[in-house]
Order: sequence, then C-alpha cells, then structure tokens
Amino acid sequence: EAAQGSEHVLMGDNAQLGWTDDGVLVSAESLATNIGGNDDVFVNAGNVTWTGGVGDDSLTISDADQDSQHVLMGDNAQLGWTDDGVLVSAESLATDIGGNDDVFVNAGNVTWIGGVGDDSLTISDADQDSQHVLMGDNAQLGWTDDGVLVSAESLATDIGGNDDVFVNAGNVTWIGGVGNDTLEITDADQDSQHVLMGDNGRINWLDTGLLNLIESVTPEAGGNDTISVNAGTVLAIGGSGKNEISTGLGSDRIIGDNGRITFDGQGEVKKLTSTHFEFGDGDIITSDGGDNWVIGGKSSNTIDLESGDGDNSVIGNNGLIEGENSIRRLLQSLDVVAATAGNNNIATGSGRDYVIAGIGSNITSNKAGESIVIGDDGVIEADDEGRYIRVASGDPSLGANNDLNGGADRDILIGGAGDDIIRGGDGNDILFGDFGRVIRTEDRLFVDAKHLYEGGNDKIYADGGNNIAIGGAGQDLFDANFATDAFVGDYGFFEIEISAPNERERILHFETVSYGRVDLIRATLEELYTTNRHDDLVEAEPIIIARPLGSMNVIDTAATMGSEARGLSSSIADLIDTWMERQSGSLRSSIASATALAATESLRNAPEAEIAEVTAGQLAGGDSTEEPLEIDNPAPDDEIIEETEDDGTLTEAMEATDEELSTDEELPESDVVTSEELDGLPAGWLATVSSASALAVAHQRNKTNAIDRLEKLRRESAARNWKKMTNPQKNQGGE
Repeated sequence: EAAQGSEHVLMGDNAQLGWTDDGVLVSAESLATNIGGNDDVFVNAGNVTWTGGVGDDSLTISDADQDSQHVLMGDNAQLGWTDDGVLVSAESLATDIGGNDDVFVNAGNVTWIGGVGDDSLTISDADQDSQHVLMGDNAQLGWTDDGVLVSAESLATDIGGNDDVFVNAGNVTWIGGVGNDTLEITDADQDSQHVLMGDNGRINWLDTGLLNLIESVTPEAGGNDTISVNAGTVLAIGGSGKNEISTGLGSDRIIGDNGRITFDGQGEVKKLTSTHFEFGDGDIITSDGGDNWVIGGKSSNTIDLESGDGDNSVIGNNGLIEGENSIRRLLQSLDVVAATAGNNNIATGSGRDYVIAGIGSNITSNKAGESIVIGDDGVIEADDEGRYIRVASGDPSLGANNDLNGGADRDILIGGAGDDIIRGGDGNDILFGDFGRVIRTEDRLFVDAKHLYEGGNDKIYADGGNNIAIGGAGQDLFDANFATDAFVGDYGFFEIEISAPNERERILHFETVSYGRVDLIRATLEELYTTNRHDDLVEAEPIIIARPLGSMNVIDTAATMGSEARGLSSSIADLIDTWMERQSGSLRSSIASATALAATESLRNAPEAEIAEVTAGQLAGGDSTEEPLEIDNPAPDDEIIEETEDDGTLTEAMEATDEELSTDEELPESDVVTSEELDGLPAGWLATVSSASALAVAHQRNKTNAIDRLEKLRRESAARNWKKMTNPQKNQGGE
C-alpha cells in the first residue's frame, strides 16, 4: 500500500547502489552477474527503479498514477543519475546472461530494457501524454543533464530473444532487437508519435528533444517482427526478416527492412533511405490513411494503403524518399541487381499517390486521385506542394513483367522492361508500355518515350477518359478509343498546354518517327479516314478538321487540340538520319521502334529542366529557328492531272509498288490495334497519323486503284526525302 509519489529502488540479484552525501541516488549496478535466481516483485504504487538480474524474473506495478516514473531492467544493468537525481544513463551488463522476464505496469512513464531472453512487457492504462522508451534486448540509453533523451542504441546485437510488448497509449520509442518481436499499440490518439525498430537499431535526438537520426545496425542479426499501431504518426524500420507493419490514420514513414531516417533541424523527416540491400525478406505493410512514405526493402513485399485518401509515396523495394517540411520532393529506386528486389503487390487509395514498384514482377492498383506508377526502376521529382514535376523511368536493363492498374482521375503509368499489362482506368491517363518521361511546368506538360531499343511486348488498355499511350519497343497490343485517345505504337513526344483555372489541356505539338505499312495503328486510321464534306474538306468529328496539304495550317482546332505545321527539330532530323541509314532507303526493313534511340537522349538539346523554356511563339506559330516543312498539295478529285513525259522513274516505282502490294510476303509484326469506336478520329488521329512533326494530314481518297497506289508512292517518297525537309548541318551548333 505504497503512496503515490513514493520512491522504490529494487535489485533482484547481486548489486551495488550509490548516493550522494545529500541522499541523492546516483548509481545502481549489477554485481556477480552470473549468479542469481527467479524473482517475483509486486508494487502497488509509486516510482519504481528495478533490476531483475539473472533468472526468469517478474515485476507487477498495479496502481501507479499517470505521473509516475518507472526505470525497469529485466536482466543485469547499470544506471546513472546526476547529483540532482536526473537519470542520464541506462545500459545492459553481462549481455550474454539473463532470463525470460515478465513485466506488468498499469500506468506512468516507462523506461525498459528487457535484456537477454524472451521477455514480455504490458502497459495497460497509460494516458495519451505518457512517454515510453522500450528496448527488447540489450541496449544503452542516454539523457542530457536536463533529462532529455538523446540516444538509444542496441548492444550485443547478436544476442537476444523473442519479445512481446503491449502498450495501450502514449508516445512509444521501441527497439526490438534480435529475434521475432511483437509490438502492439491499441489506443493511441492522433497526436501521438511512435519511433519503432523491429531489429537492432540506433536513434539519436538533439538536446532539444527533436529527432535527428534513426538507422538500422547489424542487419545480419534480425527476425520476423510484427508491429501494430492504431493511430498517431509512426516512424518505423522493420529490419531484416519477414515483417508485418500495420498503422492507422497518420502520416507515417516506414521502411520494411533496413534503412535510415534523417531529419531537418525542426525534427521533420528529411530523408528515408534503404541500407544493407542484401539483408531482408518479404514484408507486409498496411496503413489506414494519411500522407505515408513507404519503402518495402528487399524481396517480395505487400504494401496496402488502399483505405486512405492521403498522398502516399511508395517504393516497392530499396530506394530513397526525400522531403522538405514533411512534403515529398523526390522518390528514387536504388536497386541495381534483381537479387535485392522482388515481386511486389502495391495498392493505394484516393489521393495523389506516387509509386516506384521496383525491378521485379509487380502488381499495382489505386482507387482514385492523380497517381503515378513506375513499374520498374525510375525517379519522381515533386514541387514544394508535393506534386510531380518530373517522372522518368530508369535503367532499361532492370525490370520484369508488371501489371499496373489505374483508378479514377489521371494516372501516369510506366511499364518499364518486360511484358507489361497497363490499364488506365477512368480519367485522362498517360500510359507507357516501356520507358518514358513526363515533365510538368506551370503551363506545359511534356510526354516522351525513352530507351527506344529496349522493352517488351505490352498490353495497354486505355479504358475511359482522354488518354495518351505510347507502346515503346516490342509487339504491343492497344485497346483504346480512336475518338478520345492519342496513342503511338513506338516513339512519341507530346507537348501539352495547361490552361488555368481548371488545368484544361490541349496538345500543341507532337513528334514521332513511326511510319510505313508496319505501323498498323496508322494503317487502320488511314482506312477509317474517308468521309468527304461538301467543300472538299475531310472531317473527323468532334475535334479535328484536316485540310488538304498546302496551306500549312493543317489543323483547325475544335475543342481541345491544335497545332500548326512546323519544321523538324535538329534532334528529330538526326533521328531520321539514323533511321534512313539503318533502312538504306527502305520502309520495310525494320520497325520504327528499332531505329529511334537517339530521340531518348537528344529530344531537346537543352537539359530536361529547361524543356519548358521552349517559347510559346515557336510552338504556336510565332518566330521559329526551324525551317517550315514543305509538302505539295495532293490533287483534288476534280482536278485533271496532266500527263507528262515519263523518264521511266515513275513507271518503275509504280511497278515496284504494284509488286509490293501483291506480294505474299508476311508483313513484320508490330503494334496491334483493337478499338471500341471506329467512327471518330480526333486525338488518336493526331497522335498516330502524324509523321515526324505532328502534321495531321488527311488526303482526299480517290477510290481508283491507280490513285490509291499513287498516294502510297507519295507517302513512301516523302519518307525517303525526309532528310531533304531540313538541313541537319544547319543545326550542328545546337538549337
């Protein structure tokens, strides 16, 4: 029946204690650390300092008040206080000797080092403001002379046991240590903060009490840990092993395996980084809401953030997440070999969720919100509001077969290496079968393909909305809508204008090098594009009206799209040079995707960050340093084509065309198109019929075979003469 506020110093086995001349306790230390027994201690109330010593010991504190302070050492330990009675150190001794200890505390603030063995701790009725510092195995703790905790670190990191810790509420700092450990926090409030490490670790604070560092140590010694927290802000590193980490509503920072968390001077998380990539196992990580940052770590992980509507940032395997003032600024995958990655399953909710899935075979999904998923390796940069400004796939040699599923609202999905399945879902999506890049400025959106010689055979399902899709290398399947979607079989570059106040988008410019009969997307569109109007204009409602060539204003905008004819950029001219050299003048010797690597690195001579500096005047018909594209008008239906003397060239070419059209040779496999609607042709037509610089050109079609062959001949001749459309040497000094 001790009174509240009473002081108890209890040593289970051999020990020595020291006081000042004024009666202030300044030291407590275990002695003869290999000798002792199994002790049971019961205290109803007061402030308890206890060292169990050797053996299987138990301690029960049944009726302490919320202001009580408990310092509890399960095995051998030493403690130090200042002359003013302020606790400044607690450290395990004889770290290989101890037992299985059980501790029960009803309330108060608890500092606990379990020591060797399979230990258990229960805190049943602490209040929300209580502070708990809990170390499952051997450890050392340090405080300032003012009693501010500044360090917590595992000791004897290869020795420990399987520990179970239950806390009802309060702010919890926990390092589980070696073994398969369990931590459960059941009734914390939203204002609580928890710093949790499943295996061996180190935690540092500034003298002001603000967090400075959390990092894994000795990753080769760990276990399969379970961490469950109902609410509050969680900073967690699972450590090596198969870990399960579950959190409630709160902005959590979680690393499934080994890692490091660093902070700015205000105690805000600055960086999450994977460490010791070779150690770890498949983890299960779930959270019920908040703006979470999650790094899965090694092996195959399951990350479920589906129930919330916060802005989540996820890296499936090893990676880096940086932020400023608790706002994400950078996500980057760090794996360089498949052995440190795995096959991940990642689900996110209804916020602006950004995901780099990792270089294995991954499955991702999201409910809604402006979401970004890179299927394999890559990087995402964000502005000071946490919204993306640059998204880019990474090393094309890293990756596997992914299944990426978008939700409502815009999704940017990049499949990466391998044979990927991309489903856009509802919303105006940007979809890449293989590798790509998206850059966003205040008034522009730039979309282009990367690493054009690399990739797999992908399936892209645009689903609802007005979508942009780029297949990349390989034999790709598109399921899209010609009336609403813009899609490209191989390489494409889009420049999109963003207009305030609702971010209305309009395609200003498009470039592709894909052309010829092997492009089945374009061939299908040309067959569809046959409707003649009374004024001899060819129309595809509801967006694009394309005039016969010659006026150079080849597109009249109706609602959301528009462009003027412009010359080829130097990068595209160089790209065409490369293509023509590879083709040796033939349109049939290879697929476009096998000829366009230069476009990934030289799309613009300026750095990526300066792409937005391309002037609006150049892109909207103003002054340009590029030569205009010169193309002859096709003859209208009612115009009589005067016969001229044939020097044999045209006849020879026509005969070659006839022979080509009648051959039984199997065409090269390329991109296959299925379409929900074949009676409309706006955005899809612009994105796929255009040749090198987004000329949406519609020829009036004469139904006679001769004129049809002549049109084919003209197109092929135009392609062979692409080099003549610009003077590449003119731009050798750069744009």
